[in-house]
Amino acid sequence: MEKYLIVGKILKPHGVRGMMKIISYMHKPEDIFTAKVFYKLQNFIPIDLRVHQKLDNQNFICTSNNVLNRLEAEKLHSCFLFIEKSTLSPTSKGEFYIEDLKKLTVIDAMDSRIGIIRDVYNFGAGDIIEISFDEGELEMYSFNQDTFPNVDIKAGTILFIPPTKI
Repeated sequence: MEKYLIVGKILKPHGVRGMMKIISYMHKPEDIFTAKVFYKLQNFIPIDLRVHQKLDNQNFICTSNNVLNRLEAEKLHSCFLFIEKSTLSPTSKGEFYIEDLKKLTVIDAMDSRIGIIRDVYNFGAGDIIEISFDEGELEMYSFNQDTFPNVDIKAGTILFIPPTKI
């Protein structure tokens, strides 16, 4: 398991005084300002983000003591923001951190390996699981109880029941 989870991204500089536009991936987007957040260049470096302006539900203009001018903000363009996984509260039954789903072994109803979870997406209408099948195919499926009835993070497996084609 990874020690850090991605919780946001620095999108671009804003103005000349080191402000940055960021997007928060957190369930409650404002929580990114109360968590101990890191960015990564060669190693993980703490950054103290403070909201300057809320643009919409997930996007903010921020300031930081670490970033004092536009040139410093430009160096962080497209950097992901991380938190230490150990600081997060445990998930409830049926809830998962996206990073925990990635790389799970996909099994069928006979407990045979058929692939791995390559990625998880959300385009606004719910989570989508991308499976890299062992035969080489890459397909996406809606992450729901019917298609993925059993997720076992500790065992590293996820049961896949293909949806019925009409």
